[in-house]
Amino acid sequence: MSENKEDFALHCLVKNEEARKRLGIKAGFFWTTAKKLSVAISRCIAAMDDKGYDEDDFKKPVRVNPPAIGDLPPEGVFDTEFCNRYEKGGEDGKTMMLIPGAVPADQFHEQMAADDDASSDTASMDTPADSDNTAGDPLPAYAYNVNGEPMADVEKSMFHPVATLSERHRILSQFILEDKFSHQITPEQLAEVSRMELEMSDNYIQDMLLACHNVPGIQKLDTPGLWKFTDAFKRIFPRDKQRTLHMKINFAQAYADAHPIDRGLLVKEWQKGNRVSSINRTPSGANAGGGILTDRGEGFVHDKASLARDVAMGVLARSMDLDIYNLHQAHSKRVDEIVADNKPPFDVFCKAFLNMPGGMDYSRAIVVASVKEAPIGIEAIPARVTEYLNRVLTETDHASPDPLIVDIACGRTSQPMPVKGSANDDEEKPQPAGELADEPATPEAVEQDTTEHHPDPQPLENEPPVSQTEAGYKKILAELHEARKNIPPKNPVDVGKQLAAARGEYVEGISAPNDPKWVHNNYSASNQGEKEEVVPEEKQPAAEPEAVTRNADGTFDVSALFSAPSNQTEK
Repeated sequence: MSENKEDFALHCLVKNEEARKRLGIKAGFFWTTAKKLSVAISRCIAAMDDKGYDEDDFKKPVRVNPPAIGDLPPEGVFDTEFCNRYEKGGEDGKTMMLIPGAVPADQFHEQMAADDDASSDTASMDTPADSDNTAGDPLPAYAYNVNGEPMADVEKSMFHPVATLSERHRILSQFILEDKFSHQITPEQLAEVSRMELEMSDNYIQDMLLACHNVPGIQKLDTPGLWKFTDAFKRIFPRDKQRTLHMKINFAQAYADAHPIDRGLLVKEWQKGNRVSSINRTPSGANAGGGILTDRGEGFVHDKASLARDVAMGVLARSMDLDIYNLHQAHSKRVDEIVADNKPPFDVFCKAFLNMPGGMDYSRAIVVASVKEAPIGIEAIPARVTEYLNRVLTETDHASPDPLIVDIACGRTSQPMPVKGSANDDEEKPQPAGELADEPATPEAVEQDTTEHHPDPQPLENEPPVSQTEAGYKKILAELHEARKNIPPKNPVDVGKQLAAARGEYVEGISAPNDPKWVHNNYSASNQGEKEEVVPEEKQPAAEPEAVTRNADGTFDVSALFSAPSNQTEK
């Protein structure tokens, strides 16, 4: 060997457990004489290829110190049997040491090993107490605990605190537990954790570890919280179903960001297939929804901002027709302005939806339609807005809303919103024509209906001061009652009789016979008796003498039939 060259011994460890099982080896050894380490590594890779091994199945070659005895394979040969007898060790951890029980390959050492076995058998018969030491020497004092037990045996039954483990080991230590968390794991469990960490072919475990590594909040969980996360991960992502790494990272992030009280509900939503990023709460603490599939499309993140835009579209739809699923650019700009202004009726309806449990579960179509078709001025009293929404939000299939609701939202029909029936909803519902039956549309009947269906049962004097908007709302209701008067009955009466009654004449079947203004004359009775002739008081002409009158003595006066002489002369 020249002065510029030196011996390089290289140890090549198999990359993972899968490769070890497939190749049937655990490492390879190579040594050569070269000027530089890089040259030795290149020769090692070439020798590895000559033996039929793939470089990708091994880790990067590491330089080691050859064993003290001359049990080396031939120079330039990649040998795997050598690693069955030797392993890295020594004080520096880089010297190839003979594995206990292994025998060197040369003849001299085989004979020496046989002699050592014979001497050890003799020593074992002479001193059975020293059988644990293969060389016959007693173990040092630090190898025993205070009770005189070998530490090697004690460590086999020792528990390892989870808090002292690495990040990946902490996660896996709780992942392998089924029933509940544990602050300590056994040596067998720790060995299982180490094996799972190195099992690169297990994509399920590696994806979980990578997802946790990308979310710092998971690493900050305590041991009970970490077990809850791994338990939820196993329930949401079973091994027999393929899920993307991106989805697993999203769940880990959502779990870390959620309040501990909301994490149970978050897991239930993910188990149902609702990939929500957070749990929306109403001011009262109820679940506001927002995690289910709606007509907004799969993958759409529905939050408070998107709900506000839907409400703004409903406000804008009162004045123009919109395509709610493909909004025009000009309409979109106007919607943004309505959201930015945050004025009634937008803010009132937006708060009503946010305060309603499950208010974010409804489809875009019914949100837009309900705001669009709401009575003008109803936002003056927020409680009535809530009552109105409770009646019109009849949707059950949020992913496929009723086509009628979609047409109403887009302005393709003039039909009213479907509402839930109620006995006290007469003011908001259209009055059917047949509801009056055969009764005439008299003012008395209308007045009675107004009193009977008053919207507020509280006394009127207890009501708060009426605002300008509320006054407009009541004006609309008054117009509604006035319109009811013009609804004809089922069996309309003769038009001529109606006109006669309007002129103030007595009409049978229309006029009230007991009304004081009708007078009944009875010519056979005294002049103080009842009168049979019906003549309205306000329509009678000026007082004229009767043609025939009865005197007190029983005679009749007919002077009224003759004209006065002065008048006859003038004519």
